[in-house]
Amino acid sequence: MLAEGKVETGREYFFVALLFQHSADPNDLMLAHVLSVTAATKGFAKAKWMAAATMDRYLQSINQPQVFGTQFKMSAGRWTVEPKARTAISDALREQ
Repeated sequence: MLAEGKVETGREYFFVALLFQHSADPNDLMLAHVLSVTAATKGFAKAKWMAAATMDRYLQSINQPQVFGTQFKMSAGRWTVEPKARTAISDALREQ
């Protein structure tokens, strides 16, 4: 559907992003991020969180610290968002 140009609304872009967000492939995760940003720019408010989550998941997939802290993983018997690049962006921007 995406390749055929059948995805048009922000809601549709969001749900396609949601599918790609569950991949382990960094290329799919970057596509999920682009799709979720597109959904947000088309006015689908739920896509703002998805844009942050897809960026974090992409960064984790390439062994880089996440920026927003949306992805949890088990480490030493505890759930954590670490590693997190705490100084990459301000908390005010992160909140937006």
